[in-house]
Amino acid sequence: MQAKIQELMALQLAPILAQSDGLQPYPRLKAQTIVRIHHARDILLSRLENPPLIPELAQLVGVSDRTLGNGFRELFGTTVFGYLTSKRMEQAEQLLRSGKLTVTQVANLVGYAQQGHFAIAFKRKFGITPVNVCQGKKYFRLLMPFCDCNAVLDIDPPAIASLYSANIAINNICNKHFN
Repeated sequence: MQAKIQELMALQLAPILAQSDGLQPYPRLKAQTIVRIHHARDILLSRLENPPLIPELAQLVGVSDRTLGNGFRELFGTTVFGYLTSKRMEQAEQLLRSGKLTVTQVANLVGYAQQGHFAIAFKRKFGITPVNVCQGKKYFRLLMPFCDCNAVLDIDPPAIASLYSANIAINNICNKHFN
């Protein structure tokens, strides 16, 4: 959650900094490389359960391993593995909320052979266990580690997806404790 908050802040600051410096969004990537990186992302999304290894993925799209890794960081703000894990967890969350599958089935569907590894990755991403999601819990608890207060914020998942809503929630809780 702390990483998500930092990501939200970075998303808000990026246009301001780019505008003030006159920078282009992806100065180090050629247009053809950007297309190839997006193609690599599409391959990952279509093969979440059994994704290709990074060297294989790079070869499939016609770039080097290094270009693939650097391109992912520039375009998506994360590593290839980080992107893959994030998308797996998003799909897992949707499957669990549907209530039609068990945690083990969902773990297998998104490519985890070990349910324990899946549960750790899921809790790291969402702050709630897969079992709690199956039980119908809807809120993620966010401790505010960057505040000197002991604030806890319950955020509904759709609000997390909305940059505006999340920023309002964070500002309100910080204003309440600092004013």
